[in-house]
Amino acid sequence: MTSGIFVGRLYDALTPYLSVCVVAPDSNEDISVRSGVVAFRYALKRHQRLAHLPGGIPVQLKKNPILYFYVPLFLASYLYTTFCESKGKDIILANWAVSGLIGAIVKIVTRKALITVLRGDDVKFNGKKGFLLSIAIKHSDSVVVVSEEMCNYLKKMYPSSKNKMITILNGVDKSFSSIAGRKKFLSFIFVGSLIKRKNIDYIINEMATWKNLDFEFHIIGDGDMRIQLQNRVKELELSKQIQFYGEISPEKINKFFSGATFYISASLHEGRPNAVVEAIAAGCIPILSNISGHRELIGNLSSQLLFSQESQGSLSHCVESLLIDKNNIDEIKEKITTLKNTQLYSWDKCATHYVELINNVCEKVK
Repeated sequence: MTSGIFVGRLYDALTPYLSVCVVAPDSNEDISVRSGVVAFRYALKRHQRLAHLPGGIPVQLKKNPILYFYVPLFLASYLYTTFCESKGKDIILANWAVSGLIGAIVKIVTRKALITVLRGDDVKFNGKKGFLLSIAIKHSDSVVVVSEEMCNYLKKMYPSSKNKMITILNGVDKSFSSIAGRKKFLSFIFVGSLIKRKNIDYIINEMATWKNLDFEFHIIGDGDMRIQLQNRVKELELSKQIQFYGEISPEKINKFFSGATFYISASLHEGRPNAVVEAIAAGCIPILSNISGHRELIGNLSSQLLFSQESQGSLSHCVESLLIDKNNIDEIKEKITTLKNTQLYSWDKCATHYVELINNVCEKVK
């Protein structure tokens, strides 16, 4: 499929141990659907624009409210396909809260075991979305959360279900750990959707003040803010320093990590951001906004590598502090290597945790 890379990597890691079928929405493009994936249709081909686009379904609905018309069709098709594919299966593993709701309905009818995996934004649903999340949690036999901070948050929000919640960190592909290349010292990289939550305009405005620095910033990804950001770069006369590359296949991102010293993120909120994890695995120094998802990732390095995304000049001050002492950079690189070796999962290790959980859940519901 064209998105859900970490779901694809988890699938690859699980298949040596389990028989797995992935149910996912179809796209408006002609794409090759990998073995093991069942793509459900919910509209005419050209109108299937809810999923597989930068920012996901919430961004597409905000960008084009007409797409709300397709939401009932999307959910109905998703439910029907999941129900059909659940026949002969022992367990439903639902990624994200809305999928957890679909899984809960199928479970009520079929009595299948259900594990819901919660990632990022869907953990802090409120209002109507919070009602959907509560239904998914209530009917799940186990709830996996991909960061410790998010897991603790959910335990406080849903104390009656806290015993079914566990943390399993996403894995990181081995290829990122084997990257070798000559890094330009003041080379920065960002990978992700170009949407408001990622706050790229803050980074660009900060870089506009770096008049005496010979830097480069590589932006990989796409989204509804791309044109606006490109125009801002032109306006600030930073086109030579800041380059946009659009969507790039995961296999080709490695070369960008190999040439970058720093990974930079000014996100307003995150769960456990996969791009930052991959950057750390590749040996990049992360310079990150001061949010809980980032703090959890870098631990005791927080005081040196975090900035306030709400404060003008904070990012610039953070970078300046890092550049004052070359020995400080070398020391941080050593700490990043230690962090990578002790805190990051491989997808194989991630899969073993899921296999153990799946076996335990299946045993309990027999």
